Amino acid sequence: MLLDGPPIGNVGRHVWDRYPPVVLDTSAAMELGYRPVGDYAATVADQVDWLVEAASGGEEAERLPSEHDPFFAALFDYDAEDRLQARE
Repeated sequence: MLLDGPPIGNVGRHVWDRYPPVVLDTSAAMELGYRPVGDYAATVADQVDWLVEAASGGEEAERLPSEHDPFFAALFDYDAEDRLQARE
């Protein structure tokens, strides 16, 4: 479910949620000759595969964030998400 607008409380937030947003400027690297090995679609596939495997209880599942970790706890408020969806 997509939200129309900014996060509502912690629902819709993520660990990279910042204002102003974090922007990576690679223009200096490009001027020095850096060339990316691929675009987003080509380079993200391995990470998505790893996440799906870990989230399915794979070998590295313990490396995923947990609702018991104080840094991530607010991002795992599934009851708040359910309440928001019930209003829709």
